[in-house]
Amino acid sequence: KDIVIPGHTDYWRAFELRRQNLPIERRDLLLTFHGRFAGIAESYGNVTVRSDIMEHLSDLPGVSVGGFIEHYHELMGRSLFCLAPRGITPWTIHLFVAILAGCIPVILSDDLEAPFQEILHWHLFSIKWPMDSVHEL
Repeated sequence: KDIVIPGHTDYWRAFELRRQNLPIERRDLLLTFHGRFAGIAESYGNVTVRSDIMEHLSDLPGVSVGGFIEHYHELMGRSLFCLAPRGITPWTIHLFVAILAGCIPVILSDDLEAPFQEILHWHLFSIKWPMDSVHEL
């Protein structure tokens, strides 16, 4: 079995995510994801889950999805759910920044082995959703 090591989140980003983390009653967005996808990064051409996010969720009310934006940390802190789709590999830093932002991570990576499963009960604080069912979110 592989050893899963969580990704590095630098101090400034971790501080900003915690600073922007609003109480649940003040969160006005349902879900958010901003990052690389096939439309803006050629290397993500085969990462269909991210393209599906853009296709199926971009026009929904209370949803903010797209490429990189300057105020992403603020949007995460205003969101109830933060999408954590796989990247070029099953792993994604979006999972860990979602936790720091205080939103519920929605893991969209069928092959992801979450770290520390023996200690952390991931099903209690995250949702693992099938990658081919983005249209049902």
